[in-house]
Amino acid sequence: MKAVTAFLQSIRASFVSLDSQSLTQPLQLFVVLVLIIVFLYGISVGKTRALLSLLAVYVALAITALFPYFEKLAGLLPETLEAYGVKALFFLAAYLITYILLNHSSLRNRLSTAEVSFGKVFIISLFQVGFIAASLASFVPPEMGKKFTGELYPFLGTHEALFYWALASLALVPFMRGHRRE
Repeated sequence: MKAVTAFLQSIRASFVSLDSQSLTQPLQLFVVLVLIIVFLYGISVGKTRALLSLLAVYVALAITALFPYFEKLAGLLPETLEAYGVKALFFLAAYLITYILLNHSSLRNRLSTAEVSFGKVFIISLFQVGFIAASLASFVPPEMGKKFTGELYPFLGTHEALFYWALASLALVPFMRGHRRE
């Protein structure tokens, strides 16, 4: 519980420290651009596909964690690819395959019976993109993760952050019910 409180306090401190001057820095502009892209992505795919994609992330992460043949798979790929690269590529492949299979399953019809507001679709998309980013960052060594994510490393690059993204995404799903048309 202390870790959750510390995580939430660090998020709050990040937002409190923002002022009008800091929003013009390249990192903050990049974050705003990413949020706009996530919003447009969420609007384009809709609630059903966003939820299927979120489910595919869980499945791909579980398959990646349980896959016992990374050494054999690394032998099939170029030697310049590091072990974390093999895991990241495997995760992305498992995610895409799972998403395609779920998109063509009967589960798609079960999730498409309700309408959801743009805000809810944006939230689903935000958690989905954050969960994918945290999943990919979990494969990278900490030194490299800190280099690429910079100030966002505590929110994306640690195993605790991955746990919180997974837990938050799962806790989000029951609140995403829409209203059925009569």
